[in-house]
Amino acid sequence: MDLWLSKLAGLIFSPLTLCLFLFLAGYVLLHDRWRFSQQWGRRLCFLGLALLIIFSYTPLGYVVLTRFENQFAARPLPPQVHGIIVLGGGEDPAISQKRGRLTVQFALDRLLGFKELSEKYPRAVLAYAGGSGRLNPYNNQKEADIAIRLLETMNMTTDQMIVEKTSRNTFENATHLAAMVRDEKSLNWVLVTSAWHMPRAMAAFRAAGWNVSPYATNYITSGDWRDGFSFDPTINLGRVHLAMRESLGLLIYYATGKTKELWPAR
Repeated sequence: MDLWLSKLAGLIFSPLTLCLFLFLAGYVLLHDRWRFSQQWGRRLCFLGLALLIIFSYTPLGYVVLTRFENQFAARPLPPQVHGIIVLGGGEDPAISQKRGRLTVQFALDRLLGFKELSEKYPRAVLAYAGGSGRLNPYNNQKEADIAIRLLETMNMTTDQMIVEKTSRNTFENATHLAAMVRDEKSLNWVLVTSAWHMPRAMAAFRAAGWNVSPYATNYITSGDWRDGFSFDPTINLGRVHLAMRESLGLLIYYATGKTKELWPAR
């Protein structure tokens, strides 16, 4: 049920859906016979158009994502590390199988960072967390299945790796993996995920009792919001969509008791 609700919330609060809803609501009110309704109809249509322009032609999404990515950027790692965790999220089992090539849509840098840390801390326990966030997983394949094969192509040994492949979201990444390592979660661990996703991941893992240090990868922004001006509306809309999704995720996790921090401290 949680997965269905999260997908529904992500659809409703996407920038295009929000603008479309305002347009439709305004259109309905414009055709009402009451003058008061027509006034609100014009206002909603104007608001929908204004938001569409802001979302499409301003660096709003870039500014918000910069805030997310700067929160845990370039944090120092402890000298002694018990284990390293990498979160799934970009591996695509369906395309990988149908195309006959291992495919990662947007988060290959997570695996590269994971490999880099494994070489820096050769005695650390290695763990991967990621099942499938799809409502109907293709042939019941998991993100972990693709990730392990990709890591092996990078000459990493995965035989002793802890692989969690039942989770469907970040909260389950933290809790399902915690059940596998038990008391070891209180030792020093490094958490690898995308920089824009790190605040929600850190909040979820802390709430599950993990002692984690962040290692951010897969940056979208330079760290300076002034670099975010783009006249490509598809790029700007994509940034706003991602910023809204992460903001909504933090809010829902906090409101439902899955995390103890609305905005995780450094």
